[in-house]
Amino acid sequence: MQYLEYCNLTYRSFVNALKGYRNKSERDSNERLIIMRKIMFASLLPHLKKGAKETDILSFDFEKKVITKMTEEEILEMEKEIELVKSFWAKQDAKA
Repeated sequence: MQYLEYCNLTYRSFVNALKGYRNKSERDSNERLIIMRKIMFASLLPHLKKGAKETDILSFDFEKKVITKMTEEEILEMEKEIELVKSFWAKQDAKA
Protein backbone atom coordinates (compact mmCIF):
# COMPACT_ATOMS: atom_id res chain seq x y z
CA MET A 1 0.00 0.00 0.00
CA GLN A 2 1.23 3.46 -0.82
CA TYR A 3 1.64 6.17 1.81
CA LEU A 4 -1.25 8.26 0.48
CA GLU A 5 -3.55 5.24 0.58
CA TYR A 6 -2.80 4.90 4.31
CA CYS A 7 -3.49 8.59 4.82
CA ASN A 8 -6.89 8.29 3.12
CA LEU A 9 -8.03 5.30 5.19
CA THR A 10 -10.76 5.74 7.75
CA TYR A 11 -10.04 4.57 11.28
CA ARG A 12 -12.12 1.43 10.76
CA SER A 13 -10.41 0.63 7.44
CA PHE A 14 -7.01 1.08 9.06
CA VAL A 15 -7.93 -1.23 11.96
CA ASN A 16 -9.21 -3.86 9.50
CA ALA A 17 -6.00 -3.63 7.46
CA LEU A 18 -3.93 -3.92 10.63
CA LYS A 19 -5.88 -6.98 11.83
CA GLY A 20 -5.44 -8.59 8.42
CA TYR A 21 -1.70 -7.98 8.50
CA ARG A 22 -1.40 -9.38 12.02
CA ASN A 23 -3.40 -12.49 11.06
CA LYS A 24 -1.18 -13.00 8.02
CA SER A 25 2.03 -12.65 10.03
CA GLU A 26 0.69 -15.05 12.68
CA ARG A 27 -0.20 -17.64 10.01
CA ASP A 28 3.28 -17.25 8.49
CA SER A 29 4.89 -17.71 11.89
CA ASN A 30 2.79 -20.81 12.60
CA GLU A 31 3.70 -22.23 9.21
CA ARG A 32 7.42 -21.74 9.90
CA LEU A 33 7.05 -23.51 13.25
CA ILE A 34 5.32 -26.46 11.59
CA ILE A 35 8.06 -26.69 8.94
CA MET A 36 10.69 -26.60 11.71
CA ARG A 37 8.90 -29.44 13.50
CA LYS A 38 8.75 -31.50 10.28
CA ILE A 39 12.50 -31.08 9.75
CA MET A 40 13.15 -32.01 13.40
CA PHE A 41 10.90 -35.07 13.10
CA ALA A 42 12.61 -36.19 9.88
CA SER A 43 16.05 -35.94 11.49
CA LEU A 44 14.94 -37.82 14.62
CA LEU A 45 12.91 -40.47 12.78
CA PRO A 46 15.69 -43.12 12.66
CA HIS A 47 16.02 -42.89 16.44
CA LEU A 48 12.31 -43.02 17.30
CA LYS A 49 10.07 -45.98 17.96
CA LYS A 50 7.62 -47.05 15.28
CA GLY A 51 4.33 -45.22 15.29
CA ALA A 52 5.76 -41.94 16.54
CA LYS A 53 4.01 -38.80 15.32
CA GLU A 54 5.25 -35.28 14.78
CA THR A 55 2.96 -34.01 17.50
CA ASP A 56 4.55 -36.42 20.00
CA ILE A 57 7.82 -34.54 19.65
CA LEU A 58 6.52 -31.00 19.66
CA SER A 59 2.94 -29.76 19.92
CA PHE A 60 1.77 -26.19 19.54
CA ASP A 61 -1.03 -24.39 21.33
CA PHE A 62 -2.49 -23.04 18.08
CA GLU A 63 -3.14 -26.61 16.89
CA LYS A 64 -5.28 -27.54 19.87
CA LYS A 65 -8.97 -27.13 19.25
CA VAL A 66 -10.90 -26.15 22.33
CA ILE A 67 -14.40 -27.55 22.34
CA THR A 68 -16.66 -26.66 25.22
CA LYS A 69 -20.16 -27.91 25.78
CA MET A 70 -22.82 -25.20 25.82
CA THR A 71 -25.18 -24.96 28.76
CA GLU A 72 -28.95 -25.01 28.27
CA GLU A 73 -29.09 -21.30 29.07
CA GLU A 74 -26.53 -20.52 26.37
CA ILE A 75 -28.42 -22.66 23.85
CA LEU A 76 -31.70 -20.87 24.59
CA GLU A 77 -30.01 -17.48 24.34
CA MET A 78 -28.48 -18.42 21.00
CA GLU A 79 -31.82 -19.70 19.67
CA LYS A 80 -33.47 -16.39 20.65
CA GLU A 81 -30.74 -14.47 18.86
CA ILE A 82 -31.13 -16.63 15.75
CA GLU A 83 -34.88 -16.01 15.69
CA LEU A 84 -34.28 -12.29 16.12
CA VAL A 85 -31.88 -12.22 13.18
CA LYS A 86 -34.23 -14.32 11.04
CA SER A 87 -37.13 -11.97 11.73
CA PHE A 88 -34.96 -8.94 10.93
CA TRP A 89 -33.92 -10.35 7.56
CA ALA A 90 -37.47 -11.47 6.80
CA LYS A 91 -38.59 -7.85 7.28
CA GLN A 92 -35.74 -6.64 5.06
CA ASP A 93 -36.68 -9.15 2.35
CA ALA A 94 -40.32 -8.06 2.56
CA LYS A 95 -39.29 -4.45 1.91
CA ALA A 96 -37.35 -5.37 -1.24
